[in-house]
Order: sequence, then structure tokens, then C-alpha cells
Amino acid sequence: MCPYNFYNENDNYFPYLYCNIDGKRCLYSKKCNKEQRYIPLDNQGECYKMNEKIRREIPTNSYFVKTTRQSKHGTWLYVEIGDKIEKIEIPIENYDKNYVYIKITKDGKKLASETPFRTYGKKKKKN
Repeated sequence: MCPYNFYNENDNYFPYLYCNIDGKRCLYSKKCNKEQRYIPLDNQGECYKMNEKIRREIPTNSYFVKTTRQSKHGTWLYVEIGDKIEKIEIPIENYDKNYVYIKITKDGKKLASETPFRTYGKKKKKN
């Protein structure tokens, strides 16, 4: 269930499911006659409000991880880079963060890390 859902118990008949992000009715809910209220749908992970809130909370210079999948050597991350979703492998099992730091090597390969990469400046010459 979405962590931003709540019921307005002031509704007399069939309490609606609301969103804490904007206070409006949840788009991913359906009417359930058995429970006498609106219940969340299974695909709430697709909610654009929740995804936008998560995107705003990721650190600077990192990228949003849309979804993950286990691989033989770690985890495949499906990362949103610009307008594309790119598949990048990270050697960590059960990666649970919503963001990742990416570094492009000289040969064009993309490396992913859960911590920021170090950047080394040029050494100053002594006069």
C-alpha cells in the first residue's frame, strides 16, 4: 500500500482513499462492496504523484532508479537518464535505494554506485 494514503472517516458512506501529497482522492483505488470502502489497487507503484515526490527527494547529481531486477552478479538497475531508461548492473544484491550515482568511463561504459564518486582536481604546479 502507498505510504501516502489515508481515509477520510468523515465520509458517511464508502470512505474514499485520499493522497497526503495533494489531499485529493487517490487515482489508484477502487470501490469494494465487501469492505464498504475504497481500497488501493495493486499497481500503486505507478502513481505519478508518489514518483514525483521521490524524485524531488533524491540527492543532487544522482539518478532516479525506476525499478530493479536480480542478476547473477548483483542487481540490474533501470535508471532514468534524461528521457531514456538505461539498464545498468551494480554488484550489490538487494539494492533498495531510489537513486544511484553514475560515472561514465573513458571508453563509454557506465558505472553505478550507491555513494558519490570522488572527483580529483588537477594538481597545481609550483612556481
